[in-house]
Amino acid sequence: MSEPLLLTVVSSTQISPFFQRVTFTGEGLQRIPDESAGLHIKLFFKQSHQSELVLPRLVDDRVQWPEKHKKPVSRTYSIRRYSRQFNSLEVDFVLHDHPGIACDFAAQASPGDSVGFAGPGPKRLYDSLSGSFLLVGDLSAVPAIAAVVDELPEGTPVYVLIEVPENAPLSAVELGIDCLRQVNITWHFVTQTFDPEVSLLGKLKQLNLDYSNVSITLAGEHHSVVLLRDYFRNKGVDSNRLYAVPYWRNELNEEAYHEERHEVMEA
Repeated sequence: MSEPLLLTVVSSTQISPFFQRVTFTGEGLQRIPDESAGLHIKLFFKQSHQSELVLPRLVDDRVQWPEKHKKPVSRTYSIRRYSRQFNSLEVDFVLHDHPGIACDFAAQASPGDSVGFAGPGPKRLYDSLSGSFLLVGDLSAVPAIAAVVDELPEGTPVYVLIEVPENAPLSAVELGIDCLRQVNITWHFVTQTFDPEVSLLGKLKQLNLDYSNVSITLAGEHHSVVLLRDYFRNKGVDSNRLYAVPYWRNELNEEAYHEERHEVMEA
């Protein structure tokens, strides 16, 4: 883990009914690499009773956390965009019906507000040398998927499959997905039922894709990611072309799911 940074809000904009985009800046963000599409980061938020954010410190390569009543709440997000010219970081927050601390922060964020930052993680989300790309996820994965699409080689075919909540629009524009790249992308949407064997897997089989030289990015809810990861492994997709990370598990918060999530990633 690198030394945590203190970031300040530059702006906060609701880009659709589903996403709030917050732009941050801060000294040290320059460590973000040029090819940073969708890389994982940790954001630290002060607890509700605190007036000031207290960050962990890195001492002799070990993280030292503040005492419990001062320990910040951490949440994992993806880099949507980073501008080296302006040293600005864009993070898209999903807006929930029952918001938590991070969603509340994003919805109410004003210029000058502070968060902590750690990362980014080192793992690339795709294999750039593949002949085509398949990206699958739900709303939690949309920022990473959109970031990857913007970074993919021009001219290569891209297939995107997204699970959306019931009654949500089946449209990238209406969802607030503002990819810079607009060509050779095929969008597909299914309603999120938490029964991925019927919804997601059924739709994938309908697409009838050739998996011999495709880079696959899977992210989102636990059951969907695990089911599709195992499906693609059985199809013979090489592990170097299969990125699969669950972001959350239905009916569990991030603290409760943390250890299981890492077990899935290492399996």
